[in-house]
Amino acid sequence: MELVTVARPYAKAAFEFAKENDHLKEWSRALLNASLIASDGEMQKLFSHPEILPEEILDVFLDMLKKSKDSKFSNFLRMLAEYQRLDTLPEIYKGFEALHLEYQKLKRAEVTSAYELTDSEKAELAAALEKRLKYKVELNCRVDSSILGGAIIRVGDLVIDGSGRAQLVRLTKFLEGTAL
Repeated sequence: MELVTVARPYAKAAFEFAKENDHLKEWSRALLNASLIASDGEMQKLFSHPEILPEEILDVFLDMLKKSKDSKFSNFLRMLAEYQRLDTLPEIYKGFEALHLEYQKLKRAEVTSAYELTDSEKAELAAALEKRLKYKVELNCRVDSSILGGAIIRVGDLVIDGSGRAQLVRLTKFLEGTAL
């Protein structure tokens, strides 16, 4: 079974608990830290080691998390260990964050531009995206001069490629007489 499928109900349960108890930020941070630990190559080896008990792996997690002060989060990890699901923590975190963003009516946009965007350009872009998506938009901008000009915007599955490179490819195909 795919990790995303296994992780989904855990992410939903964690989100609902954190929301009901007004601990969304704390659980988001704790899940991020736990997912980073679970993603570590050495930790991955422990998950598949036949002689290491789930309780021993849990002890490593709790030690690395500095004995989480939130007993409910520790219990959540304990339950994951019991069902040998600690390896799903990166996917649980992604699912939790997706639910958290949806709850906040917020979308994150990854913007790659050929040059550094000014504050006014960022504000205009965010406003245009908010109007189109009907969500608040948080921009994460980076520069990549290899796109030649313009920008590439990714919001979830939506990709808007307004890069100079993409425009050149379309122009070349048009001139060659081939359809896109």
